[in-house]
Amino acid sequence: MTEQPTTIITQHGELSTFEICSDITEFPHYAEPDRSIRHPNAVFYKVPDGVYTLAYDEISRQPAFAKVSHFSEHGGDGGLPLMKTSLSSGSEIFTDDDPRAIYGIDPDTLEMGRWRPMASVDKFVPRISKVPITTTYTEWQFTVPANVKNDLLPECKIPLDFDFGYLIGLLLGDGWIERFDGKNRCVCLSCTEQGIADGFRFVLEKIFKVQDITITERIYHKDDPGSYGDSKTLAWSNRYAAECLEPLIPHSADKKCLPAWIFSSPIDFRCGVISGLIDTDGTMSISHSKKNPQYLASYHSISLKLVQELQYLFKGFGVRSSICLYKTPLGKQAYNLVISMPSLIPVREQLCLRHPVKHRVLMEATASRLAGSGARMEQIPMPISLARAIRSLTYQGHRCYSALSEVASGNRKKSISKTIAELIVSEFGADPVLNTHMACVWKKLIAESDKIVWDRVMSADLFDISEKLYDLTVPGYETFTNPEGIILSNTTNFHVPVSKKAIDEAYAKMMPERNLIGPRFSKIMYPPEKEYLQGLYMASRRKDTSKAPKTFDNLAAARKAYAAGKIDIDDPIIIAEEQK
Repeated sequence: MTEQPTTIITQHGELSTFEICSDITEFPHYAEPDRSIRHPNAVFYKVPDGVYTLAYDEISRQPAFAKVSHFSEHGGDGGLPLMKTSLSSGSEIFTDDDPRAIYGIDPDTLEMGRWRPMASVDKFVPRISKVPITTTYTEWQFTVPANVKNDLLPECKIPLDFDFGYLIGLLLGDGWIERFDGKNRCVCLSCTEQGIADGFRFVLEKIFKVQDITITERIYHKDDPGSYGDSKTLAWSNRYAAECLEPLIPHSADKKCLPAWIFSSPIDFRCGVISGLIDTDGTMSISHSKKNPQYLASYHSISLKLVQELQYLFKGFGVRSSICLYKTPLGKQAYNLVISMPSLIPVREQLCLRHPVKHRVLMEATASRLAGSGARMEQIPMPISLARAIRSLTYQGHRCYSALSEVASGNRKKSISKTIAELIVSEFGADPVLNTHMACVWKKLIAESDKIVWDRVMSADLFDISEKLYDLTVPGYETFTNPEGIILSNTTNFHVPVSKKAIDEAYAKMMPERNLIGPRFSKIMYPPEKEYLQGLYMASRRKDTSKAPKTFDNLAAARKAYAAGKIDIDDPIIIAEEQK
């Protein structure tokens, strides 16, 4: 059970529409409870067909989209005592004290398991760092009102390429659709950087197939009433373009979000969206507070949903990020997505920033200066026994010796950096020590570390409050994922047939009439044993309490009346001789 939000993929199993449930109570489910599932402290609701969540496949050790069967509420009106489990990455998991609350791997055995929060300390929780990419959408189809002149794109289609993605990113960052007299009139962008202004003009002309469009500039100064500083608004007055783009750009800044189909769009389009967002509300900077320059990247917004969706968009490229909260100068709640520059460098050639300073910082950042900090964050669980066995292959002064000794000493860490782990495999991979069953499992963790990273559980604390908690039932996987990529556990486990073939087989082979004779010895499997108890119950209960008791002289007379059909088995009677 969890308070955490979760990511889901919807639309009838096609994995084409994406949504983040910032509030898990909004997870799609039917209003009426599923009465077939009884639980002392929970209510289960069926989930519509076609709703998927990102789960973890223990066999392949990779993330996979899995169908959700039920959504459940736990704790009733009073709620359940809340516990916080803190992870090494700074993330937190909020659950109750359920035996299956925390899902992860035991570093001593490398076996997956579920534990109570207190028992999970020093275990490792999987976190998805790279999500699967699907591409089913290749163009944006739109409609415009009949009274709007359609002289730009008669087919009402726009290919999902980099330039269209860049335009959407710009407008989601600092743009809007201006309305006048209740009609969409202008495509607007707040911009003071000439490179971005040129890019805005370029993509509009390319997308809508026009040349030399007229863009009006509106200049605002910091001393103007209601102004937050010097700014410039670029406005293209074209009702057709405004009607086309309006469905993609929410009107309120705190409601901004990515198009629902973006996670099934081509990679070029996604890169364009990222570039447009960073060019507007992103930052790229260099800090000189340490000996070597520190390259920093982040994105800011007052829309939590937009920040969470951008974080998930980055996961498709294996780019790590984390969300921090802060207040704007006016005191509004805002969100800062801190982007890992080492993981951004491998995909920077796919981006195209038109802000000259941000472009320069991104291109100057070198992986060699950043690899150390990024590698330290990526830890591979390692059993003490395996560390001691591998250390025996090295010598004091070997580049892996110190890290192996730290684990072999039996301290709490029980993990090793991904960089050292890869060095060990490259140097000693053929040695019999690294070909035992445990070592092979460990090498698989390393091989899949580009998709799954591991957070050590640092502590678990019980709060003096109770909250209603929520859960998802994901048959076959029993896990689901929150926007940070942390894999959470189903706390209630039901084994039910899911596919049509399994359901048909259950009806054909598992019903009672199909299991009367045992196939091994051709004997009856379920002979009568306690059926007389049911008979006594049926005979002693009264269906009709309005009947007056009939009196018989003795028991023999009552039996005779029953045999003659004058009384039923549950009719009340009085035996006169027993009353004397």
